[in-house]
Formats: sequence, structure tokens, C-alpha cells
Amino acid sequence: MLNKTLISEYEARLAEADALLKEKLKRVKEADPILKDKTKALKVIEDEIAKKSAQLEEAKKHPEKLFDVLFEDGSAGVFPEQELELVESISKDQFEILTSLLSGDSGIEFDKVNPYLIYPDESKKWKGMVHSHIRGKSVHLDLRLQISKDYMIGWTLYIPKGLSKDPETFTEAKALNEKEIMPIVRETMSNPLKKFNCGQKEELPPIEWATYEGTVQPGAVGATKYEHGHFIIIDSFDVQFGASKSYFHEYFCDGKIFHGRIIFRLLENKEEWKRTDEGLLTWFCFNALKSPTPYVMSTRAVKKKWVPPYGSSALPRNIRSKIPERYQYWKIKDASRRREVRDELVDAIKKKLLKK
Repeated sequence: MLNKTLISEYEARLAEADALLKEKLKRVKEADPILKDKTKALKVIEDEIAKKSAQLEEAKKHPEKLFDVLFEDGSAGVFPEQELELVESISKDQFEILTSLLSGDSGIEFDKVNPYLIYPDESKKWKGMVHSHIRGKSVHLDLRLQISKDYMIGWTLYIPKGLSKDPETFTEAKALNEKEIMPIVRETMSNPLKKFNCGQKEELPPIEWATYEGTVQPGAVGATKYEHGHFIIIDSFDVQFGASKSYFHEYFCDGKIFHGRIIFRLLENKEEWKRTDEGLLTWFCFNALKSPTPYVMSTRAVKKKWVPPYGSSALPRNIRSKIPERYQYWKIKDASRRREVRDELVDAIKKKLLKK
């Protein structure tokens, strides 16, 4: 069940938003008469107030719908126990738009596209890698996944401890990292009960980061004002993209450490997990060693009626290549029919008509 304090805080936020909208309406009504199309502006704001008010009343009756109200922009999601789905996936066709955005060939504002929700072309190979990023004694991991010819998306994975000393050279940084940090990383990624607290990067790293390793000077990107920054590559691999939602991301990696079905999940930020300045929800990363089945082929995906967009299977290549043509749902444009064929595939596997 949702925490009562969490519900109260979200209700307070909605009430505050409602009050702000009413204040906005008041200011518009008192605005200078030269305001163009004043009637239209008032109507838009009045409609906005009515919508928020209705959502607030609905949220009071059904707390689980708070997330639909508060996260309309797709920036966050729901708890595992909530029976909600936010279908916010970028199709293969839309990916072409994103690619043009990244290359500067489009006039569309980039911040209107969420690169974490794209499905890169499955016929191509995409690179992934992980840096151990050291600044002074502080250490975190930077996981980077290629999504286009020139750019990657990035996740920051927080390490629960720092180094015992500030390394003076890159060689010393590598030695300290291997001795003090890598045992934590290896244990976390080989134990399905362990997880990293993490977050999405605001900037899209250029592809050059995929092979960079070395030291940057104080004051430069990746360092602090007074301390060097060290970037150590700890794993490199091919990555394939599984299900992507506003609150759930699935990647299939074949690295030495990041190997298998890697999950990023937005969850309630319990008190014992909290980090400085984090909110009520936070991202976690773990290796789904006990649940190797891709989400798209899971009972939950069928129950939730979720299916990836046309052109994307959300399956790793070794599974996708074994699926008979009659069950290749990703080749069907009609969403309803695509979902039906996927359901038939899952049912056939259950009945052992097909091998997993």
C-alpha cells in the first residue's frame, strides 16, 4: 500500500498547484486591457484549473492515481504494486526524428524527446560501457549505452563508500579502485538481492566517452575545482534494448561484470535508502538473475496489455532469432493485432508448443 505520508504530501502538492493556477487566473483577469485574445487566454487557464481540481478530487478517492496526475510528463512512474501502466515508448519511426535531433538536422526542441524511451534499430549493434569515475576520494559508476551514431544515454550508479585516500596519479587510482571498489561492484552485479541506487544523466554523452580512459585536470568536466578526475573503464559490452517505460528500463548486456538482464526501476525512496537531496522516488539498478525472461514475454506484460512499438521486439537477438515467423509480433503495424500475436507467442511457450 502507498505510504500515508506520501499520499498526504502529493495531495498537498496538487492543492498547491490548484492555488497557483487560481492566482494565475486572477493575475490574467487583472492584466492590461491590451492583452491580445484575453478571452481565449482566460478560457485556457480556467480549463486548466478545472482539470487539476477534478484530478485532485479523483486522487483523494483513488490514491494510486496520484502518479497519473503528478507525472504526466513521463518523468517518473509508479510503485511495483500499482496496477498502472504508462505507455510512453518511442517507435522506430520516431527514432529517426531523434537521430536528426542529435545531429542538429531538425528544428525540434531536443528537450521534448526522452532519449531513455527510444528503441534503437535492432538490426544494428550498439555499444555499452561502464566507467569508474573518481574525484578525490569520491567514486561512482557511469554506465553509458549507445543510442545513435554519435550519442549515448547515461546512468550514474552510486557507490556506498569512497576511496581510503585521494589518488595522486592515474595508476594509483586504478589500483585503489580495483582493491576497494571493484569487490563491491562485482558482488552487487552477481547477486540478484543487491542493487545500486542510481539516477539518469541530464546530458547525453557523446560516443567518444565509450573509449575514453584517463585523468582530467581540476576545474575540467569530470573533476572538481581542486581535485583531479579519473575515468577507468571497468567493463565494455554490446547492449540490446528491452522494455522501456517511464519507470522501468531493461537492457541485455554481455559484459564480464554487467552481464545478463539489467534492470533500472523507479521505486519508493525508503528512509534507509535515501541519499542527500533525493525525493520520494528513486532509481535502482540490479541484475535480474532470478528472472531472465524478457519483460515483453512475461505474464505481467500480457496482463498489462503492454507491447513495444512497431519495429521493436524488446528481445535479445538470441531469443528473437528463434521465434517462428507467425509469432513475430514486432513486424505488425496494428497495435491491437501486434499485442494479440505476442500473447499467442507467450501462450504457445506456456503450453510447450515452443521452447523458451
